[in-house]
Amino acid sequence: MSNNGRIAATKANDGALRRRTRTLSPLPRRRILDNDRPLTSGATPAPKRTRISPRNYNYCTDFKGLSTHLCCDGCTRYEDSTKRKPRDLTLPREMQCFKAWKLEEKNVPPAKMVHWNAICSHMASVLNIEPNSLQDELVAEETTITTMTPAATNDAAATPSPDQAPTRAINFWKQDIKCEGKTFTYNLPTTHKILHAANAKALENDRDTLKRIRKKCQASSYSTNSVFSQVLWSVAMTAVPAMALSVAAYFIPLVIRAFFHDTGLFVYKKFKDAKFAKAFPSDWLLRKYNLFQATRDTMLLAHRLIDKRICLSCDKGNKKGVGHMVKMLSSWSADGPPIVEI
Repeated sequence: MSNNGRIAATKANDGALRRRTRTLSPLPRRRILDNDRPLTSGATPAPKRTRISPRNYNYCTDFKGLSTHLCCDGCTRYEDSTKRKPRDLTLPREMQCFKAWKLEEKNVPPAKMVHWNAICSHMASVLNIEPNSLQDELVAEETTITTMTPAATNDAAATPSPDQAPTRAINFWKQDIKCEGKTFTYNLPTTHKILHAANAKALENDRDTLKRIRKKCQASSYSTNSVFSQVLWSVAMTAVPAMALSVAAYFIPLVIRAFFHDTGLFVYKKFKDAKFAKAFPSDWLLRKYNLFQATRDTMLLAHRLIDKRICLSCDKGNKKGVGHMVKMLSSWSADGPPIVEI
């Protein structure tokens, strides 16, 4: 075929080729959009609030990352207890969780407001949970339960599945209780026993006293606001003037440990010897208590000697190894016969 024929054929087919050719435009760039505003450069989208069923949170310890001092009193006592049962089987009232996240702000007692604010702040800032979501779902569940029709409650009881694990046999025993001259007999599991309210209260008081003693022995430092305790420390140190206060700071913990060792006071998992050594007064604190007691004695003596004629009696110094001069204050008593008060 000549060149002219090829050129004519190319021109004839040029229109068909153009009709079969399609032009594809590039795909538009995808943009990450928030619900209300586009994401700008360098900005981090705000984390979305999550709604979680309240069944996941039954106690303060179920909130991940929540510090122990922010928990309620019941959860703190449960964590500090030595004999732990499963939390759902713990019956004492002192170890029950307050469940502040299930209450609205208007229903929270003033004493629990700090705990309620800490729980809500932790849920909002750390767990990204809306504080009102648990309360809303709880109200919805209660409404669902209360609006059940009687026909639903009259259904036949569900039969246990064959895959259910067998339960252990429960042994019972009979306990006789006397009240107002009458005797009552109850069948109780061998793991339970009925106590008088006074006896149960005495056991609770003994337990609380033991916990306070153990907590005092594991404190990071010693402190007391009791004047009686400060007086006793001062009297104990002045009774042994030859013992230096720096020596007493090491001597006192050893004496207390040796005295209470046979009682089992320090036999529990959380007891640390290093913390026990720091739980007693230092030489600086003992010196401070001595100064406080000297000040109190001087003020009492000054109040006692008001409107009295005072005489000063002193002995010579360096007598039997005593280098200082012995000084005594005396006064005449105005009541009754003349008596010299020293």
